[in-house]
Amino acid sequence: MSIRSRLLRPTMRWFVLGSDNSLEKLRTGLERFGRLTRRNVADWAEVSVGGIPSIRVTPRSEPSNIHILYLHGGAYNLGSPSSHLSLVSQIVMRLGATATVVDYRLAPEHRLPAAFEDAVDAYAWLLDNGAALGIATSAISLAGDSAGAGMALGVCTHAV
Repeated sequence: MSIRSRLLRPTMRWFVLGSDNSLEKLRTGLERFGRLTRRNVADWAEVSVGGIPSIRVTPRSEPSNIHILYLHGGAYNLGSPSSHLSLVSQIVMRLGATATVVDYRLAPEHRLPAAFEDAVDAYAWLLDNGAALGIATSAISLAGDSAGAGMALGVCTHAV
């Protein structure tokens, strides 16, 4: 294990968990960790994707024609586009892609399948309105981490 990993794990655990494991504390800690790791991020702006709050992340260089609908992880009850901005920025800058990170509804405030419905609606909105934004439907990819990766797979199978 690298030195960076050895330092990052306990630091993340302390910032995210602390001594209180309540859902609110976990959410606040993950957002704080996202802010702390936010260096050298790509350009970003808050947008609405079919009425769903989102963040559009663009590379500082000339963007390619790739557009990623990114679904953040967090066990469907943690995380946000903001907490995952650093990760998505790295993906965007390395691929030259543009990404839309959806702020889907979280449990337990919103019962399942609310998050999945938001993801499906965001994907459908991008397919329907992408051309007006300069996004070719053939250039839209789905990606995510952890729960978001599972949701991305679900959206793909739902769309078939």
